[in-house]
Amino acid sequence: MSSIASNPRLGAGDALHRDEQSEPRRTTLSDSLPTRSQLHKEHAELASVARQLASLIAQTVPPEASKLYEVRMKLATALTRHLKTEDWVVYPALLRSNNELVATTARTFSASMGQLATEFHAYVKRWGATEISDDWEGYQRETAEILRMLSLRIKREDRDLYPLLDDEG
Repeated sequence: MSSIASNPRLGAGDALHRDEQSEPRRTTLSDSLPTRSQLHKEHAELASVARQLASLIAQTVPPEASKLYEVRMKLATALTRHLKTEDWVVYPALLRSNNELVATTARTFSASMGQLATEFHAYVKRWGATEISDDWEGYQRETAEILRMLSLRIKREDRDLYPLLDDEG
């Protein structure tokens, strides 16, 4: 019989932190952080959707509205999820680091990278279906700039921020 079944005070959630033969495992800061691999997968998903959108805006005439909407929604969903992971989990953890270089770098990234979220939110509000149809060239230019900002952020995070997660693990 398992130790959980034989101890009525333990619930199913306790099994996540308890080994049959050992003491309860202590949760550490690194337990709550996404792995570099998870973050890189999110970046790969963002890059893939960004390429799809770049392909659509390379067309001389607007694509079918439903196709453009689908890709825009995929990008908005993936980017929002990724930014929330960073803002709610990654940055706070790195900012609490005892390693001053880690905390300082996280502070710098947190301050400078917030611009993408602000710009993306304004971009989404500004470009509805009617606005895109009325000003395809303007939409192409602004979308290309948003995609450039996203690409730059991904490169900087991969190079400068995510290696810091190893220092905290």
